Amino acid sequence: MFSNRFFALAAVAAILASCGGGGEVEHAAQGGVKVVDGWVRAAPEGRSLTAAYFTVISTDGSDDALLSVVGPSAAVFELHETTHENGAMHMRQVPEIVADADGAALEPGGLHLMMIDLAAPLADGETVDLVLNFRDAGAVPVTLPVKAGAGGH
Repeated sequence: MFSNRFFALAAVAAILASCGGGGEVEHAAQGGVKVVDGWVRAAPEGRSLTAAYFTVISTDGSDDALLSVVGPSAAVFELHETTHENGAMHMRQVPEIVADADGAALEPGGLHLMMIDLAAPLADGETVDLVLNFRDAGAVPVTLPVKAGAGGH
């Protein structure tokens, strides 16, 4: 028979698991860069674009730059930045995203990766394989989870 102690331990384990341990979820580390806390916004049937978010951290003390992304889930990948000017949001493509030891965060409402002309709908719980191409680190493969999310690009 299960004791109250068993249920207490199970409850603590569930709480810790839901908190994620308070740390970063690492998706890849290679050639002086680390990619953490990444996800792709779910895109239902009929939606031909979505965005991906993650943080890139330089692990060797020098700056590196994310230059491009490729993968089978979309025909086009563009690095974008969202800015707020005169009360309006504007999104523009940027040529690179520089990462240093503090990291470059791609997040809703700021820097992000646009995935355009999706090959198929992306549902919550699936994963997306990408190759991030860096100036110095080269090609870094990552697998990001697809999540339902609120907010803009």
